[in-house]
Amino acid sequence: MAEPPLRILLVNRHLNIGGVETYLCRLAAALTARGHHVGLLTEGGRYEKWAVEGGAKLFKVNSLARDWPAVLESLRAENFDLVHAHNYNSARVGRRISAALRRPYLMTVHGPRPRLKQLFFRDWSDEVVAMSEGDRDNIAWWGGAGRRPIALSFYGIDTGRFRPGLDPASQAAESGLPPGGPRIVFVS
Repeated sequence: MAEPPLRILLVNRHLNIGGVETYLCRLAAALTARGHHVGLLTEGGRYEKWAVEGGAKLFKVNSLARDWPAVLESLRAENFDLVHAHNYNSARVGRRISAALRRPYLMTVHGPRPRLKQLFFRDWSDEVVAMSEGDRDNIAWWGGAGRRPIALSFYGIDTGRFRPGLDPASQAAESGLPPGGPRIVFVS
């Protein structure tokens, strides 16, 4: 018997260029393709269209830290099952939203953070997802995520965008690079 679809609210400060942002667009599309309902609370950015085309319903605010209460009633109306925040600034808001909605909360770490800043961070979820071994090792100490379980995930490579034989013109145009000229590509 198939599990019922989930209603997932992703929280990330912006949708500008970056690994977290492209990951969120792919995540929203994959979750939607599996029948889940995906909301995305964000300040917006260049990947808004991609997120919406992937199936995410956008909830835009001018400042995530300051303006999220303005969309709280709209979020309540969606009846989300889970609030999933990506990175530290978004987690500060995600934790508050999950409390206000009385829904479970999950934080995913996308990159290292200095230990001093981890000491003052109080918005970890009960279980944390880390996007690499390095991220996991960075937070797995008493002043970081502490004894919380840390699940390891990974970004993967979007073979629809990066594969042998692919014409790179669309990626160059997306990045604002002029035609011609040398290119150095690092895929990680």
